[in-house]
Formats: sequence, structure tokens, C-alpha cells
Amino acid sequence: RLSRVADGRRVADGGPVQGWLAHKGMLFLLALLQTAVLSGATFGTVVSRTGGASYSDIALDEARGKLYLVNPAASTVDVYSVTQKAFLPSISVPGQPVAETMSRSGNYLYVTAYGASALYQIDLNAGSVVSTIPVPYHPQGVGVGADERVLITTVGPGSGSATNTLFLFN
Repeated sequence: RLSRVADGRRVADGGPVQGWLAHKGMLFLLALLQTAVLSGATFGTVVSRTGGASYSDIALDEARGKLYLVNPAASTVDVYSVTQKAFLPSISVPGQPVAETMSRSGNYLYVTAYGASALYQIDLNAGSVVSTIPVPYHPQGVGVGADERVLITTVGPGSGSATNTLFLFN
């Protein structure tokens, strides 16, 4: 049976039994959600960094089984081994690093450093910075195109500048 509600919509009317089941179903769903929230339902393993850390960007290197985590406060890229479930030695990138991206080939990690106005090129096989490229303005985001060129987003010169500029690194 269908019946109308005051505003003209049609709703199914299954009588008191169907209404009771719908109410019990809703209570069961709410109880299930509450249990999931209270039990901290997650997946994976929670790992904390000694001394704490706050990361601004993360990149997954599936081939090497590593995560690269940009740590602006420490001016490093922290390296985490997914297979060993442990942090490896960090890579120093002076000048408040903020963003990173991997090259399409998987050989390089590019990191922008806002305070240093620089783009760092890290050789992932060596685990060290191989090139520091000065950027005229404070860089923020970074990405790599299919042609392996690096696109850098920046905040223009001076404080409070509304000028945003994009740079390409070949």
C-alpha cells in the first residue's frame, strides 16, 4: 500500500510491524557505528616518531617499499621502511621543506623548501640531495608531469603578495 504524507510525497506504509522493524534496524545500525568508533576501528599499524613529528606531505615509493615524509620543523625528509616497519636515516633539506613529489622514473624525489626558496632534487638510490635549484619566490607545491618536467607553485615576492607564479624545471 502507498499512502501520502501531508506534503504530497508517497511513502510505503507497511503497518506497525514494518515500522517497528525499521526502528530496530536503525537502532542496530547506530549501535554498530558506536562500537566501531569506540573500538578505534582502523587498518594498518600506528607508528609514532621518537620526539614527535608533524608532516606536511607524504610520498609512497612502492618499488623500494618506503614512505617519504616531509618534516618542516626538522628540515628533513623522514624515510620510513614499510617492510621493516621502522624509520631509516632522514635526508636533510634545509629551509623549511613543505612539499614533495617523485619523478615518473622513480629515481628522484623533488622537495620544495619555502624558507630557502629552493627546489631540492634527491637521488633515491643514493638517499641524498644531488641538486639544489634556487627558485625566485617562495615555493609551495610541486608536481611531475608525464614528460618528467617539474612544476613548482610559488607565493610571489614580499609579505602579503597576491602574486602566484608557476615555474617549470627541466
